[in-house]
Amino acid sequence: MEREQNNTIPKQKDAYRLVQNALIDLGGKARRMDVIDKCAEMIDLSDKARGEQIKSQGRGRFDTVIEFARNTLREQGYVQETKESGHGKWALTRKGWHQSIDNETIEAERKRIVKERSKRKEDGEQPDNAVIIENTTEDTTRKELLDYIRNMDETAFERLCRDVLDRDGFIAVNTQKTRDGGKDGIGEIMLTKIVGLSVIFECKRYKDNKVPISALREFSAQERTYDRLIFFTSSYFTSGYRTDDTVRLLIQAGRLILIDGDRLVDLMLEYKIGVSDKIDKEYLDAI
Repeated sequence: MEREQNNTIPKQKDAYRLVQNALIDLGGKARRMDVIDKCAEMIDLSDKARGEQIKSQGRGRFDTVIEFARNTLREQGYVQETKESGHGKWALTRKGWHQSIDNETIEAERKRIVKERSKRKEDGEQPDNAVIIENTTEDTTRKELLDYIRNMDETAFERLCRDVLDRDGFIAVNTQKTRDGGKDGIGEIMLTKIVGLSVIFECKRYKDNKVPISALREFSAQERTYDRLIFFTSSYFTSGYRTDDTVRLLIQAGRLILIDGDRLVDLMLEYKIGVSDKIDKEYLDAI
């Protein structure tokens, strides 16, 4: 009999310790989506709960809770952005490594800071809200980028994915039309000057639809020919990939890599592709 998974998304005030534990488990530093995935894994969150959306924002409810907790921990000195990546990676500070987090204490301090800022604003003082401004700016940039790539034409989206791979060391060999009219990019990533891995990637530019498990199963058949399979989408993947044996085992082995819209935005921010201090619309329109 299968164990029943957790269907309850934690409240924001209960997620601070969870973020710390996830980062510790990931070695103290990890990409944003890896931390969120680890948090979901640690509380055994069901696919149904993980897929719940905040319709007004077009974002996952659980993801938003974890990001809120991260922002609060950053403001209180437990978490920081890693300098080498700028955007996209979260890291524990020395304080975050050595001081155990108590959810109630963090929440009480958050409320105290909010109350103090409100009072200073009423008194006509300039509030010390640099962190809040930074978080809001980053969140706005992320949302704008996600909207932009979801409204690209398919060819431009494929070129964007190629640019991301190129920045990661991908060497293109050939491209070919697939049966559904998209393009599979074929190439290799060199591990040394002599040894490399053969790679195939597929891109699906969706605005609202999720990539169905059937598409992942079909793409997974390429594992007989290629060392690594990379699937890009501007949207999300249906939760079925977590329970489909073939797809799940390839992911666990590191041979199938799924990059959804959020992860793609992470990479664009990290590599500064189509964005620096602000979105480079000229580049994205010309790609």
